[in-house]
Amino acid sequence: ELADVLADPDTVGTRGDDTELGFVRWFREIYDGEYIVAVVRSHRRGDGTMRHWLTTAYVARRTNSWLPLWRKR
Repeated sequence: ELADVLADPDTVGTRGDDTELGFVRWFREIYDGEYIVAVVRSHRRGDGTMRHWLTTAYVARRTNSWLPLWRKR
């Protein structure tokens, strides 16, 4: 499911820190309906290239702490 969250999220949000994004997707089959949140951090190197890495992932009932930047239509 983690790969699906990153490849096809329902929402991508932030908590105000522009270096951290939450990729959120609803899964009906997990505990009768839960979200999986994957947290990705980014860092711009001195040469201008971006580096991204997954810092954590978790199951959640609510995702209120993530302010949506993008939503799937």
